[in-house]
Amino acid sequence: SFGAVNGATLLPGGGFLVSEIQGSWVDRITAAGRVVWSFRAPVSYPSDPQWLGAGRILLADYARPGHALIVNARGRVLWRYGPSSGPGMLDHPSLALPLHNGLIAINDDYRDRVVLVSLATRRIVWQYGRTDVKGTRPGYLNTPDGMDLLPTSRLSEVPAIRALAYGPGRSSTR
Repeated sequence: SFGAVNGATLLPGGGFLVSEIQGSWVDRITAAGRVVWSFRAPVSYPSDPQWLGAGRILLADYARPGHALIVNARGRVLWRYGPSSGPGMLDHPSLALPLHNGLIAINDDYRDRVVLVSLATRRIVWQYGRTDVKGTRPGYLNTPDGMDLLPTSRLSEVPAIRALAYGPGRSSTR
């Protein structure tokens, strides 16, 4: 049985990653329902683990201050973002998703924004939403508890994202 399940993410080739709130477990489960491995995540509330390949998992730490982490299949931290205060602090991030260009997109639920964090610099390089200001108008978010990412083929349709993803004067055809 499982403790309260927070997320279940499909894996390439079948099966899924499951995060359990009680006990902070992350489990790899086959399509037939067999547990392949489990580990206790080094966070209080693991949210929506994402398989990165090569035994690496990206997950959000749904807490204040919160974190985005890359861990291995034993729970050892390989990378972490999560300042304890200031403008970079996360407040209950619910989802972290990898982007192809060395960025991690993170829902920062209670700070009403989505941020892109550089893997290399561990800094926010872009955000949508006004930090700590709820809203429904363009440019604002209200507890953004999920994301739909544009396919790479459509990035070139959004000038600001095209510049960030491919650099000035570059296109998605490289």
